[in-house]
Amino acid sequence: PTASASVILADDFEGPTVAPGWNGIIINGKLTPKGTVSLINTAPFEGLFSFQSDWLANSTVNIYLRKVGLPNLDEIFARFAIKWSSGFQFTPGGSQQKKIFRTAATVSGRDLTLIVTKQNFSDPNPGGFKFRLVSNLKVVADPPGNLDENVGSKTDVQTDKWYCIELHFKAAETSPTGIFEGWIDGVKKFDYHNIILSPPFVEVNVGGNISPDPPTQNQTEWFDEIIVADAPLLSNPTGPYIGCQNNNTVLALTPPPTTTTSTPTPTTTSP
Repeated sequence: PTASASVILADDFEGPTVAPGWNGIIINGKLTPKGTVSLINTAPFEGLFSFQSDWLANSTVNIYLRKVGLPNLDEIFARFAIKWSSGFQFTPGGSQQKKIFRTAATVSGRDLTLIVTKQNFSDPNPGGFKFRLVSNLKVVADPPGNLDENVGSKTDVQTDKWYCIELHFKAAETSPTGIFEGWIDGVKKFDYHNIILSPPFVEVNVGGNISPDPPTQNQTEWFDEIIVADAPLLSNPTGPYIGCQNNNTVLALTPPPTTTTSTPTPTTTSP
Protein backbone atom coordinates (compact mmCIF):
# COMPACT_ATOMS: atom_id res chain seq x y z
CA PRO A 1 0.00 0.00 0.00
CA THR A 2 0.96 3.62 -0.42
CA ALA A 3 2.03 4.79 3.01
CA SER A 4 0.86 8.39 2.50
CA ALA A 5 -2.71 7.42 1.62
CA SER A 6 -5.37 8.76 3.93
CA VAL A 7 -8.64 6.83 4.12
CA ILE A 8 -11.54 9.28 4.21
CA LEU A 9 -14.28 6.70 4.64
CA ALA A 10 -14.54 2.91 4.72
CA ASP A 11 -17.53 0.68 5.39
CA ASP A 12 -17.89 -3.06 4.87
CA PHE A 13 -21.33 -2.97 6.56
CA GLU A 14 -20.41 -5.70 8.99
CA GLY A 15 -21.29 -3.64 12.08
CA PRO A 16 -24.74 -3.26 13.66
CA THR A 17 -25.20 0.00 11.72
CA VAL A 18 -23.39 1.85 8.96
CA ALA A 19 -19.91 3.16 9.79
CA PRO A 20 -19.64 6.36 11.84
CA GLY A 21 -17.84 8.08 8.97
CA TRP A 22 -21.12 8.60 7.13
CA ASN A 23 -23.09 11.75 7.88
CA GLY A 24 -26.23 9.68 7.53
CA ILE A 25 -28.62 8.07 5.12
CA ILE A 26 -30.72 10.40 3.02
CA ILE A 27 -34.30 9.23 2.41
CA ASN A 28 -36.56 11.52 0.40
CA GLY A 29 -34.20 14.39 1.13
CA LYS A 30 -34.26 13.86 4.91
CA LEU A 31 -31.37 12.69 7.05
CA THR A 32 -32.04 9.41 8.84
CA PRO A 33 -29.85 8.79 11.92
CA LYS A 34 -27.34 6.07 11.28
CA GLY A 35 -28.53 4.01 14.21
CA THR A 36 -32.07 3.62 12.89
CA VAL A 37 -31.11 1.72 9.73
CA SER A 38 -30.46 -2.01 9.80
CA LEU A 39 -28.05 -3.81 7.51
CA ILE A 40 -29.18 -6.70 5.33
CA ASN A 41 -27.53 -10.12 5.07
CA THR A 42 -28.96 -10.90 1.63
CA ALA A 43 -26.15 -12.13 -0.64
CA PRO A 44 -23.44 -9.61 0.30
CA PHE A 45 -20.48 -8.98 -2.01
CA GLU A 46 -18.17 -9.87 0.87
CA GLY A 47 -18.68 -10.80 4.51
CA LEU A 48 -22.11 -11.31 6.07
CA PHE A 49 -23.92 -8.01 5.43
CA SER A 50 -24.49 -5.35 2.81
CA PHE A 51 -26.47 -2.10 2.69
CA GLN A 52 -29.89 -2.46 1.06
CA SER A 53 -32.13 0.21 -0.49
CA ASP A 54 -35.69 -0.80 -1.34
CA TRP A 55 -37.35 1.12 -4.17
CA LEU A 56 -41.11 0.57 -3.88
CA ALA A 57 -43.52 0.58 -6.80
CA ASN A 58 -45.10 3.99 -7.49
CA SER A 59 -42.96 5.62 -4.80
CA THR A 60 -40.51 8.45 -5.41
CA VAL A 61 -38.34 7.37 -2.51
CA ASN A 62 -34.73 8.47 -2.90
CA ILE A 63 -32.19 6.68 -0.71
CA TYR A 64 -28.46 7.33 -0.62
CA LEU A 65 -25.48 7.38 1.74
CA ARG A 66 -23.81 10.74 2.23
CA LYS A 67 -20.39 11.93 3.37
CA VAL A 68 -19.77 15.67 3.62
CA GLY A 69 -16.88 17.69 4.94
CA LEU A 70 -14.11 16.16 2.85
CA PRO A 71 -10.92 18.20 3.41
CA ASN A 72 -11.01 20.07 0.07
CA LEU A 73 -9.46 17.24 -1.91
CA ASP A 74 -8.02 17.69 -5.39
CA GLU A 75 -7.77 13.93 -5.87
CA ILE A 76 -9.89 11.03 -4.68
CA PHE A 77 -9.94 7.27 -5.13
CA ALA A 78 -13.09 5.28 -4.50
CA ARG A 79 -14.12 1.62 -4.55
CA PHE A 80 -17.53 0.04 -3.94
CA ALA A 81 -19.58 -3.00 -4.93
CA ILE A 82 -23.13 -2.62 -6.26
CA LYS A 83 -25.93 -4.96 -7.27
CA TRP A 84 -29.52 -4.55 -8.48
CA SER A 85 -32.43 -6.96 -8.12
CA SER A 86 -33.58 -8.93 -11.14
CA GLY A 87 -35.29 -6.72 -13.70
CA PHE A 88 -34.39 -3.48 -11.90
CA GLN A 89 -35.86 -0.47 -13.70
CA PHE A 90 -32.97 1.96 -14.14
CA THR A 91 -34.98 4.47 -16.18
CA PRO A 92 -38.68 4.25 -15.25
CA GLY A 93 -41.14 6.71 -16.78
CA GLY A 94 -39.28 9.61 -18.33
CA SER A 95 -36.10 8.95 -16.36
CA GLN A 96 -32.89 8.96 -18.35
CA GLN A 97 -30.44 7.71 -15.76
CA LYS A 98 -29.90 6.06 -12.39
CA LYS A 99 -27.34 7.65 -10.09
CA ILE A 100 -24.66 5.41 -8.52
CA PHE A 101 -21.87 7.63 -7.19
CA ARG A 102 -21.51 11.41 -6.93
CA THR A 103 -18.74 13.71 -5.85
CA ALA A 104 -19.43 17.41 -5.35
CA ALA A 105 -17.08 20.40 -5.47
CA THR A 106 -17.22 23.63 -3.50
CA VAL A 107 -19.13 25.40 -6.29
CA SER A 108 -22.77 24.34 -6.47
CA GLY A 109 -23.66 22.33 -9.56
CA ARG A 110 -20.14 21.22 -10.34
CA ASP A 111 -20.88 17.58 -9.62
CA LEU A 112 -19.39 14.45 -11.14
CA THR A 113 -21.91 11.62 -11.17
CA LEU A 114 -21.49 8.01 -12.26
CA ILE A 115 -24.80 6.75 -13.64
CA VAL A 116 -26.45 3.84 -15.41
CA THR A 117 -28.14 5.01 -18.60
CA LYS A 118 -29.53 3.53 -21.81
CA GLN A 119 -27.23 2.43 -24.60
CA ASN A 120 -27.90 4.22 -27.88
CA PHE A 121 -27.76 3.09 -31.50
CA SER A 122 -23.97 3.46 -31.66
CA ASP A 123 -23.41 1.24 -28.60
CA PRO A 124 -22.91 -2.55 -28.67
CA ASN A 125 -26.37 -3.30 -27.26
CA PRO A 126 -28.89 -0.55 -28.13
CA GLY A 127 -31.74 -0.65 -25.65
CA GLY A 128 -29.52 -2.13 -22.95
CA PHE A 129 -27.72 -0.15 -20.26
CA LYS A 130 -24.22 1.23 -19.73
CA PHE A 131 -22.13 3.12 -17.18
CA ARG A 132 -21.42 6.83 -17.82
CA LEU A 133 -19.87 9.76 -15.95
CA VAL A 134 -21.86 12.97 -16.36
CA SER A 135 -20.94 16.55 -15.50
CA ASN A 136 -21.98 20.04 -16.46
CA LEU A 137 -18.35 21.05 -16.68
CA LYS A 138 -16.34 21.54 -19.83
CA VAL A 139 -14.51 18.29 -20.48
CA VAL A 140 -12.81 16.69 -23.46
CA ALA A 141 -15.70 14.45 -24.48
CA ASP A 142 -18.44 14.14 -27.05
CA PRO A 143 -20.92 15.47 -26.18
CA PRO A 144 -19.22 17.72 -23.60
CA GLY A 145 -19.95 16.56 -20.10
CA ASN A 146 -20.58 12.87 -20.89
CA LEU A 147 -17.77 10.36 -20.42
CA ASP A 148 -18.57 6.83 -21.61
CA GLU A 149 -16.30 3.83 -21.22
CA ASN A 150 -13.52 4.31 -23.75
CA VAL A 151 -11.38 1.21 -23.18
CA GLY A 152 -12.54 -1.97 -24.87
CA SER A 153 -16.24 -2.62 -25.33
CA LYS A 154 -18.81 -0.91 -23.14
CA THR A 155 -20.17 -2.87 -20.19
CA ASP A 156 -23.66 -4.23 -20.85
CA VAL A 157 -24.98 -3.56 -17.34
CA GLN A 158 -26.97 -6.49 -15.94
CA THR A 159 -29.17 -6.97 -12.90
CA ASP A 160 -28.89 -9.71 -10.28
CA LYS A 161 -25.08 -9.65 -10.20
CA TRP A 162 -22.43 -7.75 -8.28
CA TYR A 163 -20.19 -5.17 -9.92
CA CYS A 164 -17.04 -3.89 -8.23
CA ILE A 165 -16.40 -0.31 -9.35
CA GLU A 166 -13.23 1.69 -8.78
CA LEU A 167 -12.85 5.37 -9.62
CA HIS A 168 -9.99 7.88 -9.70
CA PHE A 169 -10.59 11.62 -10.03
CA LYS A 170 -7.81 14.21 -10.28
CA ALA A 171 -9.09 17.76 -10.46
CA ALA A 172 -7.77 20.55 -12.68
CA GLU A 173 -9.69 23.77 -13.20
CA THR A 174 -7.41 26.26 -14.93
CA SER A 175 -5.67 23.89 -17.36
CA PRO A 176 -6.76 20.60 -18.96
CA THR A 177 -4.62 18.32 -16.81
CA GLY A 178 -7.37 16.50 -14.93
CA ILE A 179 -7.85 12.73 -14.91
CA PHE A 180 -10.79 10.38 -14.69
CA GLU A 181 -10.12 6.64 -14.59
CA GLY A 182 -12.48 3.79 -13.82
CA TRP A 183 -12.31 0.01 -13.47
CA ILE A 184 -15.22 -2.43 -13.62
CA ASP A 185 -14.49 -5.74 -11.90
CA GLY A 186 -10.76 -5.00 -12.03
CA VAL A 187 -10.69 -4.19 -15.77
CA LYS A 188 -9.95 -0.63 -16.85
CA LYS A 189 -12.92 0.80 -18.78
CA PHE A 190 -12.57 4.59 -18.39
CA ASP A 191 -9.30 6.35 -19.24
CA TYR A 192 -9.59 10.12 -19.63
CA HIS A 193 -6.65 12.49 -19.30
CA ASN A 194 -6.19 16.19 -20.07
CA ILE A 195 -9.68 17.19 -18.98
CA ILE A 196 -11.16 19.94 -16.81
CA LEU A 197 -12.53 18.84 -13.44
CA SER A 198 -13.39 21.51 -10.90
CA PRO A 199 -11.70 21.22 -7.47
CA PRO A 200 -11.89 20.75 -4.64
CA PHE A 201 -13.99 17.69 -3.81
CA VAL A 202 -15.91 18.19 -0.57
CA GLU A 203 -18.70 15.56 -0.62
CA VAL A 204 -19.46 12.04 -1.87
CA ASN A 205 -22.80 10.26 -2.21
CA VAL A 206 -23.38 6.58 -2.93
CA GLY A 207 -26.70 5.54 -4.44
CA GLY A 208 -29.74 7.71 -5.01
CA ASN A 209 -31.79 8.70 -8.01
CA ILE A 210 -31.75 11.62 -10.43
CA SER A 211 -35.31 11.67 -11.74
CA PRO A 212 -38.45 11.76 -9.58
CA ASP A 213 -40.20 9.19 -11.78
CA PRO A 214 -41.04 6.11 -9.67
CA PRO A 215 -40.58 2.48 -10.73
CA THR A 216 -43.66 0.41 -11.51
CA GLN A 217 -42.41 -2.51 -9.41
CA ASN A 218 -40.75 -3.16 -6.08
CA GLN A 219 -36.99 -3.36 -6.61
CA THR A 220 -33.79 -3.37 -4.59
CA GLU A 221 -30.27 -1.96 -4.75
CA TRP A 222 -27.36 -3.25 -2.63
CA PHE A 223 -23.99 -1.67 -1.76
CA ASP A 224 -20.98 -3.23 -0.09
CA GLU A 225 -17.26 -2.76 0.59
CA ILE A 226 -17.09 1.03 0.17
CA ILE A 227 -13.84 2.94 0.59
CA VAL A 228 -12.82 6.51 -0.31
CA ALA A 229 -9.22 7.72 0.00
CA ASP A 230 -7.03 10.61 -1.11
CA ALA A 231 -4.24 8.47 -2.62
CA PRO A 232 -3.73 4.99 -4.07
CA LEU A 233 -4.06 2.15 -1.58
CA LEU A 234 -2.27 -0.45 -3.69
CA SER A 235 1.17 -0.14 -5.23
CA ASN A 236 0.19 -1.32 -8.73
CA PRO A 237 1.24 1.67 -10.87
CA THR A 238 -1.31 0.98 -13.60
CA GLY A 239 -4.31 0.40 -11.28
CA PRO A 240 -6.70 -0.56 -9.99
CA TYR A 241 -5.55 1.52 -7.06
CA ILE A 242 -7.68 -0.05 -4.34
CA GLY A 243 -8.53 -3.56 -5.47
CA CYS A 244 -11.65 -5.70 -5.73
CA GLN A 245 -10.13 -8.93 -4.44
CA ASN A 246 -12.10 -11.16 -2.13
CA ASN A 247 -11.13 -10.74 1.51
CA ASN A 248 -9.30 -7.53 0.67
CA THR A 249 -7.16 -6.51 3.64
CA VAL A 250 -7.14 -2.90 2.44
CA LEU A 251 -10.72 -2.41 3.56
CA ALA A 252 -9.74 -3.34 7.10
CA LEU A 253 -7.27 -0.42 6.88
CA THR A 254 -4.37 -2.62 7.89
CA PRO A 255 -1.37 -3.17 5.63
CA PRO A 256 -0.82 -6.65 4.20
CA PRO A 257 2.01 -8.68 5.73
CA THR A 258 5.53 -7.76 4.65
CA THR A 259 6.71 -11.35 4.99
CA THR A 260 5.29 -14.56 3.65
CA THR A 261 2.46 -15.92 5.79
CA SER A 262 -0.45 -18.27 5.38
CA THR A 263 -2.57 -15.32 4.25
CA PRO A 264 -1.53 -14.13 0.78
CA THR A 265 -1.02 -10.46 0.07
CA PRO A 266 -3.79 -9.12 -2.22
CA THR A 267 -2.85 -8.70 -5.85
CA THR A 268 -4.41 -6.72 -8.66
CA THR A 269 -5.18 -7.59 -12.24
CA SER A 270 -3.54 -5.28 -14.71
CA PRO A 271 -5.99 -3.76 -17.19
